[in-house]
Amino acid sequence: GGHRTVRAIVSVLPRFQAMLWSFHSAQSVSWRLVGLSRSRAAAIARPTNRHGLALAAWQHPRLKRPQHSCCAAVGSEPRGPAPSAMTPQDCEKLRRALLDNLNRGRLPLDTPVAVDASMEDSPARNRLEQLHAEEALECSMVNLEVEKHHQGVIPLLLVKPVSDGPGSKHPAVIFLHGTESCKEGMLSHQVEYAKQGFVAVSMDARYHGRRVESVSKYNEAMIGAAQGSGARPMISETVWDVLRVVDYLQTQENVSGEQIGIWGDSLGGTQAWFAAAADTRIKAAALHIGVQGFQWAVHNEDWQGRVARIPHAFAEVRKNMKRQSIDSEIVGKTWDILEPGLMSRFDAPASLPLLAPRPVLITNGELDPRCPLEGIREAVGEAEKMYKTLGEPQNLAWHVEMGTGHEITKAMRLSAFGWLKYHLL
Repeated sequence: GGHRTVRAIVSVLPRFQAMLWSFHSAQSVSWRLVGLSRSRAAAIARPTNRHGLALAAWQHPRLKRPQHSCCAAVGSEPRGPAPSAMTPQDCEKLRRALLDNLNRGRLPLDTPVAVDASMEDSPARNRLEQLHAEEALECSMVNLEVEKHHQGVIPLLLVKPVSDGPGSKHPAVIFLHGTESCKEGMLSHQVEYAKQGFVAVSMDARYHGRRVESVSKYNEAMIGAAQGSGARPMISETVWDVLRVVDYLQTQENVSGEQIGIWGDSLGGTQAWFAAAADTRIKAAALHIGVQGFQWAVHNEDWQGRVARIPHAFAEVRKNMKRQSIDSEIVGKTWDILEPGLMSRFDAPASLPLLAPRPVLITNGELDPRCPLEGIREAVGEAEKMYKTLGEPQNLAWHVEMGTGHEITKAMRLSAFGWLKYHLL
C-alpha cells in the first residue's frame, strides 16, 4: 500500500498510438495506447478520471493540484493557457542567438566533414557483425572530423535496413546517450528502429565513449570549465556536434533529409532539446527525462538531485567563492559559467517553444529528482502556447510515469517509438 503502480496495456496498431490515461483509484494508474487516425490527432491523449470526465492537463498531486491524476498530453484541453506573448518572430530571433551561442567561431553548418569508416576497437563489433548476419541490418562505424582536435572527431554507430536499391531513402533518428554512457548503450534502441525502416544513428557525446581514455575525463572537463577554461562540455559542444551529424545525414543517399528525428536519454534528452530548438531540420523529437527548468530549480531550492549527479564543478565554484557548502547562489553561478544563458534566455520556458510546431514528446518520471515536474510544467506551458499560436497543439505531448524516478521505462520507450514512427515514417 501507499505506492503508485503503473500497468501498461499496449495495443500494437498500425497507426499512431496516442496515450489515454484512465484512473482506477488514488493509488493506481493504468494507461493504454489507442490508435487514432491522422485526422483525429488533434484529440490526442486527453486525461480522464475513472468516470470518464476530462481532467485539465496540469492536474497532478506534485503540481499543487488536489486531484489524484497526472499529465499525459498537452494541447487537447479547451481551457488552455492564453496565447503566447512570444511570437514566431521572437522564436526565430532566439534561434539565431542560440545558434551563435553554439557556434562560437566554428565552421558554419553545411561545411563538408571528413569521414573515416572503421569498426576497429569497438566494443560492439561482434554484435554488429551478428546483426548483419541474423537480422539483415547494415551496421557501420563512422568518424566525422568537424574540428582539428581530439574532441572534434565524432564517433558514430549506424544501424539501418539493408538497402532496397538505388534511390531508396529512409527516415533517420539520432540517439543521444546519458552521462557517462556511450553510443553502444543505444544499440538495442537502434536495432528496434532499424527493423522498422529507420536509419538509426548514435554518437558519443563530448568527453564520452571513444572520445576519452576513461569516464573520469568528463568530470575533469567539467571542473576545467568551472575554473574558466571556456569549454562547454555538458551541453553546447555536443549539441553543435549533433547539428554537424544532421549535415552528414543530409548528404547520405539512403537518408530522407526531410525525415530526421532525435531521441535523447537524460543528458542526451537535454542535448536533444537544444539541438531541436536550434535546428529546424530536426523534424520530430522524443525527449526522455532531460527537459528541466534550470532557473525554476534554483529559485525553488529543488536543484539537489541534478547537482548530486555532477558535483565536482559545483564544488569547484563553491571553493572559489569560499563557501562552506553549496547553495542556490552557487548553483546558479555554476550554470552561468558552464553554459552561459542556461539560466536566462535559453532556459526551458524560453527555448522549448522554439520546437513548435514540430512534433515533440516529453517523458518524465513523477518522482524524478533531477527534472522536477513543477519546473517542467512551467516550460511545457510556455511551449503549449506557441503550439496553439501556430495551430498545431496536437504536436506537443507529455508522458509522466507515476511512481517513477530518473529512468526511462518500457512505457516511455513504447510511447516514443509510436510517436516517432507516426511522425517520420
